[in-house]
Amino acid sequence: MRLTCCRSFYLTKTGMKKILLVLGIVVLALAAVVVVNTLRFPTATQSKSEPLPALPDSAVQHFQQALQLPTISWGLDKPIDTAAFRGFNQFLQTAYPRISSQLSRQAFGEFSYLYHWKGSDSTLPPIVLMGHYDVVPVEAVAEKMWRQKPFSGALVGDTVWGRGAVDDKGAVIAILESVENLLRNGFVPKRSLYLCFGHDEEIGGTRGASKIAAWMKAQNIKAHFVLDEGGMIKVDEKIASQPLGVIGIQEKGYASYKLQVELPGGHSSQPAPETAIDILAKALAKLREKPTPANMPEATQEFLHATATASNSFATRMAVANQWLLGSVLNSQLSKDRQTSAMIRTTLVPTIVDAGVKDNVIPTVATAVVNSRIIPGETPETVKEYIRKTINDDRVQISGYDENWWAPSGKTNTNGVAYKAVTGSLKKVIDNPVPAPYLVIGATDSRYFRPISSEVMNFSASTFMEGYHGIDERLPVSEYRRMIAFMTHLIKDSQ
Repeated sequence: MRLTCCRSFYLTKTGMKKILLVLGIVVLALAAVVVVNTLRFPTATQSKSEPLPALPDSAVQHFQQALQLPTISWGLDKPIDTAAFRGFNQFLQTAYPRISSQLSRQAFGEFSYLYHWKGSDSTLPPIVLMGHYDVVPVEAVAEKMWRQKPFSGALVGDTVWGRGAVDDKGAVIAILESVENLLRNGFVPKRSLYLCFGHDEEIGGTRGASKIAAWMKAQNIKAHFVLDEGGMIKVDEKIASQPLGVIGIQEKGYASYKLQVELPGGHSSQPAPETAIDILAKALAKLREKPTPANMPEATQEFLHATATASNSFATRMAVANQWLLGSVLNSQLSKDRQTSAMIRTTLVPTIVDAGVKDNVIPTVATAVVNSRIIPGETPETVKEYIRKTINDDRVQISGYDENWWAPSGKTNTNGVAYKAVTGSLKKVIDNPVPAPYLVIGATDSRYFRPISSEVMNFSASTFMEGYHGIDERLPVSEYRRMIAFMTHLIKDSQ
């Protein structure tokens, strides 16, 4: 009996050694594969840019003048300062006489404009260059925090200050300056161009860009590509050793949901164990306790790949090169930053909460609006179902907040001619850029143009994107100069 036990123990110990040996071999094999994949991972190429043309004084003055006009979008149900928008129209005609006289123009929603620069070859599909000149308001309490007045258009050193400098008058004026200069030099495009400038992007673009896109679709216009705001040149050695040309190739979807709880209220001196506010607060807490599941789309995969090619971090290159093994680790790291987290999942956040009319009355109804930016692969309907299951309380009624919602857009082909035209022009205005396609986590007017082109991109050739929608919005003249040069190259090189 003793011998049998010892033999069993001996066999078991031997078996364990074999298992550990096999496991060790597997671990070594996995480690070898990971290292080989990392070492084989491509590295970013080098390139030399061209000198940026000098800017005439008038170009800076025009930028300043545009910023001095308070073309504010206050809200869908709020009036605009028509004098400011009419003033911008007058500014366009005065500052850009060649565009005004040589290009045809249509107005949509009174203040959005579509210019047509007719090309010599009508068989070629046209290019759409777009932006918006409306801006968000400046909070009265924040105005005194600005170092320069928000609508001064002040030039201080190398920088022009004002609401809209980054979002998005800088891009609009860069397009206009480029086209005006090309006209001045007698340039005639083979491929027609449409210049689209919206006046209500900050409140959805429903009166401007959407109507322009609908008109173009009705005319059966199929664009070679569409370029709008949304990306930038990111220079940050902590992320990459070379500048990243962050080019939007797809947009997340958008939806807002109304959560409502109805429960008898009463006098605040006799509160029930649970009130409408309590139930609503618990529902919102459940939605915010943890992020929605990660669901990395192809656009984000492409962004990570491009970024890793220029990364000096072996760990970053290893994680991106071996997502089959380290995908969960990569998702965990991306989830730690709010911007990269939004690139791999649908986001949900309360933006409006409303309940009560008096301090000593327990309200009968409590409501909240939850805004969602929807990752490709999901829809407004699937997000609503996720909200319902997560809250898991039938007392919380869930409905669409309004009709202003849409599914994620299609994706632009990064191997296509249009994308390569943008990246080619990028390489002419900054040394050693790495094109990095990405998922636009916000919303732009370009989404309306997907029906007329499969090649929609979001990019501004600037390394500076600070202050937009906040305090001290401004743009260095050096970056404004780069934006104009980029636009000029793009127009010429896309013919």
